[in-house]
Amino acid sequence: MTRPTTIEAFLEGFERALKLSGRRRRRVVDEARDHLIEARDRGMSAGLDTRAAEIAAIEAFGDPVAVASRFDPGLLARLSSEVDRFDRWRAVHPTAGSTAELAPTALAIAALWSPFVALSFLPVWAIFVWIGRQLRGRHEPGYRYRLWGWKQEHPAAYQLATNGGGLLGVATYFALEFLAGSPHPTPWLFVILAPLVLLGWILNGPRRYRSPAAPAA
Repeated sequence: MTRPTTIEAFLEGFERALKLSGRRRRRVVDEARDHLIEARDRGMSAGLDTRAAEIAAIEAFGDPVAVASRFDPGLLARLSSEVDRFDRWRAVHPTAGSTAELAPTALAIAALWSPFVALSFLPVWAIFVWIGRQLRGRHEPGYRYRLWGWKQEHPAAYQLATNGGGLLGVATYFALEFLAGSPHPTPWLFVILAPLVLLGWILNGPRRYRSPAAPAA
């Protein structure tokens, strides 16, 4: 593979190879740029022209793909990053976020059990949307952070909403089953629901927000 011969070309390949996202990705690229520029400047101070100094800096830094692999956060860290990204998006879009969260579970139940049972998710969805709208005026950077703050300020409303949503869902299910009946669930349903329930527990668990420490003056 041909090695890039300019710092910016190197950084483009380095950024594409990084398995990071958001602020951390930009920070790593900026740090790599600073390191390369410092190495180039040292080369120029030693008598190299700009192009030769950049090539020497890049050669010393190493292959961009190999260097980027050192910053691989691992599977769990990447999953955590994606959960946080969804969390921030859901805080701004409570209706769409609640729909995106509950839709896979409702579709699995409709396909592997009964569409009538899936309808029992409607009151749960409505409660999720209502809670999300209560959090819109808050300033914490994420749904779970905002949920923690709202829970501390309105504990009764939090308990009523979270418990009431589940109770309404169960009541709706029994009403629909009484009216239309429903078959027994298949074993595959439990296999599919297990990770979805775990993910739902993670996505809806209040998380205390601790603001970053202010930089020293």
